[in-house]
Amino acid sequence: MLLFPQSLAFAGDAPFTSPNNWGATGLMETPTARVLENGKFRVGVGYVDPYLYYYGAVSPLRGLEIDGRITEELGTEVGKDNPTWQGYGNNKDKAVDLKYQFLREGKYWPALALGIMDPHGTRLHGGQYLVASKQIFPFDFTIGFGNGKFGKKRLPSTGDGWKLEIFENPREWWNDGQFFGGIEFHPTQKLSFMVEYNPIKYEIQTSGEVHDKYFKEAVPSKINVGMRYKPFDWAQLDLSPSPLSRQKTWSLKVHSMPARLKVKFFFRMMSSSGTGVIHSHLGAALPRSMAERWLWVTPPLPIVC
Repeated sequence: MLLFPQSLAFAGDAPFTSPNNWGATGLMETPTARVLENGKFRVGVGYVDPYLYYYGAVSPLRGLEIDGRITEELGTEVGKDNPTWQGYGNNKDKAVDLKYQFLREGKYWPALALGIMDPHGTRLHGGQYLVASKQIFPFDFTIGFGNGKFGKKRLPSTGDGWKLEIFENPREWWNDGQFFGGIEFHPTQKLSFMVEYNPIKYEIQTSGEVHDKYFKEAVPSKINVGMRYKPFDWAQLDLSPSPLSRQKTWSLKVHSMPARLKVKFFFRMMSSSGTGVIHSHLGAALPRSMAERWLWVTPPLPIVC
């Protein structure tokens, strides 16, 4: 039996594992070092004027979170000036992000994570960041540093290629980067409050019609506040004054609570046993011949889809 000193004990990320406005585990416009629990997934919709986010996230391995989203820019109809795109509706952008928590939180040190956002194509919402989070329950403190979306300038498109400044040119990444951070307060199981410092320069990071219509000038404040409420075990609502709008609008996000989905694997095993019948996890009877046997097997660690 192995015994570990108390100082090497690790802390979990719960209950600070809710998504930010665009779907990654975080506060409102910024991420934290928290990640989804291994083997879980979530889906949701977020409205932050002028954006509508449709997102999902999954954690196939401990410490790894994969986020996918579609960002719709409201009030920016693509087809009105281009017959090829008639019927497409508002401009939309697709992106996949990765976050890896390479150091779990301990008694005396924070959780540390590396995030890679939208590294391919237009990179409209791209960037890379390093972030640290530390619990002093019921508070969770976060500070991070990133380029691209969180940086001083907008990242160029990569076409069909990929680009990660944090690895390819660390000095460029550092010179372009800015700090972000925030605090989440979780007084009850169903309710939490947030405050964050959001450095995003929307007047620089955006382009085209969404820029001309909404972001010709800097947003009113870099400080965002919000709250989260869980009315049911399977769902959560996030509400905050819109951090992007000059008008008195509200940001709203509705998402599922992290859920576990087991996926059955179908293995074929050679056998010379006699005929018979075995049952799958769905209860269907499968024939068993002298040539081969088919078995439904549940993996020891749940896999999500």
